[in-house]
Amino acid sequence: MTMPPGPGPILNLLQAFQSSAIVNSAIELGAFAALENGLKSAAQVGKAVGAPERSTAILLDAVTALGLLQKEGRKYRLSPLADAHLVPGRGGYIGDAARIVCDPVIWDAMGRFTQAVRHGGTVLHNHAESAGQKFWDCFAQHSSALAAPSAEYVAALLGRFMEERPHSRILDLACGSGLYGLTLARRFHHARVTLLDRANVLSPARRRTKETAVHERIEVLAADMFDADLGGPYDIVVASHVFHHFNARTCEQLLRRLGKVTSPGGRLIVHDYVPDETRTANAPAALFAALMLAWTREGNTYTYSEYTKLFAKGGFLAPVMHAPPHLTTQFLVGERKPRRSRLE
Repeated sequence: MTMPPGPGPILNLLQAFQSSAIVNSAIELGAFAALENGLKSAAQVGKAVGAPERSTAILLDAVTALGLLQKEGRKYRLSPLADAHLVPGRGGYIGDAARIVCDPVIWDAMGRFTQAVRHGGTVLHNHAESAGQKFWDCFAQHSSALAAPSAEYVAALLGRFMEERPHSRILDLACGSGLYGLTLARRFHHARVTLLDRANVLSPARRRTKETAVHERIEVLAADMFDADLGGPYDIVVASHVFHHFNARTCEQLLRRLGKVTSPGGRLIVHDYVPDETRTANAPAALFAALMLAWTREGNTYTYSEYTKLFAKGGFLAPVMHAPPHLTTQFLVGERKPRRSRLE
């Protein structure tokens, strides 16, 4: 007689938010930083982070059980993974990502997911598209660890194109941190870059621009991408994590706008979660679509076939999709078609 599977995996899924809360607290309190220099007791870590020994020990034991610390007797040390990525100030540090992924407004959105499903979109009064949404300030300040590998990948994708057009003009749309545009400006020494986002988001991008040696080739433009003059024409437009915020109709409107400011033969790069055609095999994309349901009015992730139709509406050829194994997101690169003459 075949026994039915046990409920363990389901219980693990239901309790997954507890793991997020525990790791987020360890980052927020500075527990990983306190353990940077080797073995320490819960009392020593507690003193460093300003917490009682008892509660610190419970936290450290939980983090150990999750694989991010190692325990020897009554003392703790960083695991190799935490040592590489959770000590502030080191090159591989990704702890700032917790400020985004575990932001209270995101947790609030997912805590109301059932209501969002029934409603057909976010039920939050203060959601992703709310005017002056402060989450985007936080995102712009703390997204570097998430954006840096993707920005380097975009630069690699554009290498051959930039050999032919070294003096290209580049638009970093809804630039957030500005890291994509700044990375391209540093990599391609003759390119001129426009960083575009709403005024309330641009402070980190302005600061990073001033700190770089390429600031003379950078323009920072405070504008609404749906209403303002986007400038141009541009040889390259980069739209990272933009389209998932909107329904297909709004995406089409934006693609048409981008088509008008992209030079014939120019490139549009869309970086986003691109689900497979069944929408079930690419787990990160499926989960992100669920987040968009809870966090936006009509946002979603879009398949390659859906993006192909959207690119065509904007006057672009069918995009080529790149799915680097070290990232959970995908990159679509489309060429702007030659504009038709009036005689055609």
